[in-house]
Amino acid sequence: MFEIEDTSGRNSHSKFEDQMKLLTDQLECERETNSKLRNDIAALLLLQESLVKSGSTIEIDEADQTSQKPSNDGGAGEEAKPMDVN
Repeated sequence: MFEIEDTSGRNSHSKFEDQMKLLTDQLECERETNSKLRNDIAALLLLQESLVKSGSTIEIDEADQTSQKPSNDGGAGEEAKPMDVN
């Protein structure tokens, strides 16, 4: 009976490790996406600042705005994932 419990414990531990690996990989992917988004935001803010200084303006048609609605996946083009709370 002890062997069965030991094997079951190892299987549970192995499943737990597999789940942790999967979650770690998913978290790393989300961190990369967040980093890319932060870089894009910073670039857009710099562009906005330089346009304001030069007096240029960009007008966006209402049709363009509606075509740029964020998707349910956060606009990352990937499956929706839980948000990183850290």
